[in-house]
Amino acid sequence: MTQARPSLEHLAEWASSVSGNDLRKGHARAGDAILDTLACMVSGQDSDSTAMALAAVGRWGEGAATVVGHGRQLPAPFAALVNAASGHCQDWDDHELPGQTHPSVVLVPAVLAMGEERGSSGAAVLDAYIVGLEAIVRIGEACGISLYSRGWHATSTIGAVGAAAACARLLGLDRAATAHALGLSISMASGFINQFGTTAKHLHCGLAAKAGIMAAGFAEAGFDASHDGLDGTYSLLTRMAHDDAPGFGGFAGKLGNPLAIIEHGVVVKRYPSCGCTQRIMDGVEELRTEYGFTADDVVSVTGRLPAEYMAVLQYERPENAAQARFCVEYCVAAQLVDGALSPVHFLPDSLRREDLVAMMPRITKAELCQADGPTYSAVGLADEIVEIVLKDRRALRIVVRDPVGAPTRPMSPAAFEAKARLCFSGALQDTDQDAVIALCGDLMRCDQIGELMRLVA
Repeated sequence: MTQARPSLEHLAEWASSVSGNDLRKGHARAGDAILDTLACMVSGQDSDSTAMALAAVGRWGEGAATVVGHGRQLPAPFAALVNAASGHCQDWDDHELPGQTHPSVVLVPAVLAMGEERGSSGAAVLDAYIVGLEAIVRIGEACGISLYSRGWHATSTIGAVGAAAACARLLGLDRAATAHALGLSISMASGFINQFGTTAKHLHCGLAAKAGIMAAGFAEAGFDASHDGLDGTYSLLTRMAHDDAPGFGGFAGKLGNPLAIIEHGVVVKRYPSCGCTQRIMDGVEELRTEYGFTADDVVSVTGRLPAEYMAVLQYERPENAAQARFCVEYCVAAQLVDGALSPVHFLPDSLRREDLVAMMPRITKAELCQADGPTYSAVGLADEIVEIVLKDRRALRIVVRDPVGAPTRPMSPAAFEAKARLCFSGALQDTDQDAVIALCGDLMRCDQIGELMRLVA
């Protein structure tokens, strides 16, 4: 019997040969993702995580890739590491639903750093991002939510492979070298969800971006690697996912058919907190808009979530900002009391506010069970339920499938730009904000991606 061709080889063949014309269909969405991620990098550029990452890698030599907001240029792997940590430290960067990853905060720092170092055009960077997202989403579909339930952080595991695919495309590697880059990245793919609520999670994104750059560079230099790292005996599928994972059947036919950025896209985050908190807060906001209640009217809020999300939201009384972003009780309390959740809620003084602390016991989370009559999205993710009891005895309920910011529930263009400008405020002059927004909207006219990076240096 002829052995099936490894899925890694199918991915390498597609990533290295798909035409620019086919990828162009996703350029507009890719430009939006680059803008949103750059905005998150700028917003986080003065964070402790950024400072620590820069202190660690900044001593290892100068290079040609920009560290956002710090006027430094480092070798591409290290610049990408720092920028990814900046982009993820507020947990405001996008995510995708099939693979449950934060794709752009890995892909964008990687392709911008390598692209700047190699003098790549804006069009090449857009193509590379789309190829990397394709890899992340399609591998995520194959591994399913079970990768998370086994304790692996999908962003730092699947993300490393996506970054390698993106960087291999950016370097113009052929099919064989691209396959080696993918195989090498799997040897660097790691990270557990027990790091959630620590600054190590921010570093996970940087390590995945760095891994993608280095894997592509090693492959370009001639290193080879096994081709069975996605679905072989010892692979992402067999060692990181459960036996009930969907698997790689039909994988080759899905690649680019349609592009994952068109079929699934990414979810632009409305709130600067864990993706597992977003739908609950959307449900609270929708009910508040419809019924006009205030925080004082609320007796209780219950969010019913999938088991995998319950495991992620592990903090009920956060002790620091990193934990608070994974505490749905705190996030909803701030949303109800102040009308919105913003970065200011994760400053030390906010975490000690008596009104927020007093509100938190009214917020609870519970695991979805069969008695809830759960329903599921097309990607197999359970819909969430929000139940609110008011002092006038009204009991409100809403089922939330997709978060605001998903392609099925997109932010308005005005809201999307407002988020970017809020992230840029205090760091970029209005004229530079205008220039970044305009250039990300038309990267096809950018001859060298360094033109964009100079605006955020």
